[in-house]
Amino acid sequence: MQASQPSVDHPIHRIVWKVPAYLPYLQPDLTDKAVAAMENQLSVRLPESYLTILREQNGGSLRWTHPEFPGRHVWGIGPDFPHIGEEQYWQDEGSDPDLWRPTDFRRLVPFDGDGHWHLCLDYRRGGEPCVSHIDLEQMEDRPIAPDFAAFLAALGPEKGEFIGLIGISGDTDIDDCKVRLNALFNSSARDGQGIDDLGYPTYFWPHLAGISPNRVPRGFVRHSDPRYAELKDRLPGEALRYPEYPDIKVLLKVSSDSTADKVVLSGGRVGLRMRKLSL
Repeated sequence: MQASQPSVDHPIHRIVWKVPAYLPYLQPDLTDKAVAAMENQLSVRLPESYLTILREQNGGSLRWTHPEFPGRHVWGIGPDFPHIGEEQYWQDEGSDPDLWRPTDFRRLVPFDGDGHWHLCLDYRRGGEPCVSHIDLEQMEDRPIAPDFAAFLAALGPEKGEFIGLIGISGDTDIDDCKVRLNALFNSSARDGQGIDDLGYPTYFWPHLAGISPNRVPRGFVRHSDPRYAELKDRLPGEALRYPEYPDIKVLLKVSSDSTADKVVLSGGRVGLRMRKLSL
């Protein structure tokens, strides 16, 4: 069965930010003053391709990931964690004198990482920075893109993201789909990760399938977050997780493409319009 192709003509890497955005990781809207102050602090000129995406959204999770390296974030410019102006522990020579550090590490500006590895704007060669992957445990120092624009262009779906992915369109929503799929699968859906963890509801049938909405809030913050009242309205409105498919209401994920073929063929029995999705 032929998978449905996207209905818009822009390259997938141009859709940079994942939705919904986790609001505590966003910085305030970017200003020229903040850019100038950060460049002065770091003694660098930040790439225009980096600043362009920050003017759209000042930090957060990326929609896609690099094919070879971990990470799915770009830190913004601002006062809140995480941000590019925050010195990492390995950049403090007094913190652990025995720790391996890359050559001339002061010319590296991390924009993603977990403490063991980092993706960095690498100014060690002069001029426009390349993007380098630094792994402190493996003592690896490797350029992965000639510049930040090329890094963005290399991003794509995670391996397996579109395996078994089905789109459901028509006059429906996630709760209606749950009821109809209960009948199709002859089983009752369970609650999955919910609004507090993802920003939208999910349901699943163990070892069989899971569903989630395509249209979701643009941003979310956990109700238990101490900054909830401050952040909850930072990104009002809704957006599509897969904007290539504006007609898709609900995303149904099954274990394999062969299972997806069978589910799509049987969806009409419960009044659901389904098709396989692919990029």
